[in-house]
Amino acid sequence: MDTIIGLGQAGCNIADVFSQYKQYNAEEYEKRCPDMKSFFKNVKGEVLFVVGGSGGISGTALRVLEHIKHCEINVLYIQPDVDLLPERKKALERSTYYILQEYARSGVFKK
Repeated sequence: MDTIIGLGQAGCNIADVFSQYKQYNAEEYEKRCPDMKSFFKNVKGEVLFVVGGSGGISGTALRVLEHIKHCEINVLYIQPDVDLLPERKKALERSTYYILQEYARSGVFKK
């Protein structure tokens, strides 16, 4: 894996754990969606994209993926216990999960 990108609190926390190993270049994306062209300009090769499904920021996953589509993308999806979520977060988790699943089925992701 050349780069690890964490999205949202869960994704960033997991990506941070990888940062202790020299072979990983962990990047965080938090709070707002800036112009990501320069943010991801040096990302290449194989990427591990870590995202939690129920965070409000998970809706920006497609914008992040758009900027790394030239890479070999592996997705680590953290699925929360949906039985414990309020309805709004359940809907967000379902939409994030199913959108990423469709991308996976279409062959966009390596794993």
